Amino acid sequence: QPNAFSSADENILKLVAEIFSAGISRMHELENAEEAQRRLEEKIRLEAAYQRIAQITLASLDLDDILDSLGQQIVNAGIFRSLAISLPDYESSYVELVRAFRIGEDGTVSPTQSDEVGTKYPLNSRDILAETVRTGEMQVAVEWDERFSEKHPPEHHKGNVAYFIPV
Repeated sequence: QPNAFSSADENILKLVAEIFSAGISRMHELENAEEAQRRLEEKIRLEAAYQRIAQITLASLDLDDILDSLGQQIVNAGIFRSLAISLPDYESSYVELVRAFRIGEDGTVSPTQSDEVGTKYPLNSRDILAETVRTGEMQVAVEWDERFSEKHPPEHHKGNVAYFIPV
């Protein structure tokens, strides 16, 4: 209906709309500040983890100590749920999986008793690990990849993403 609201009513409605608009604006500002705080906290957490990794790596000259500490700290940092470390032997033309770590259901990181630890892959094989070492390029496999070791069937990789990163 025309003239259903008086000018006083319109002024009150405008004031209420401005208050709601300011409240919504403030809510968005707070959400943005909270997100920025979470990002900052994550950066600080990762920086501390990288510093621990560097300190532990530099604290020993024993390769076994370094590999054990390095693997545990990387998984502990929350970058990966599990980690396998392999070392290439270019003279003998193979790469050996030497360590594996996983976060347990209780949240602790421990070495994995994998039957693959100790496995050597010829560098000229079609295995994804050998290809990563040969090419020096990172490989990413979403779920199953035909270059995976035959020790694990495709069902083992369902829902997983595997990163093979040469260092």
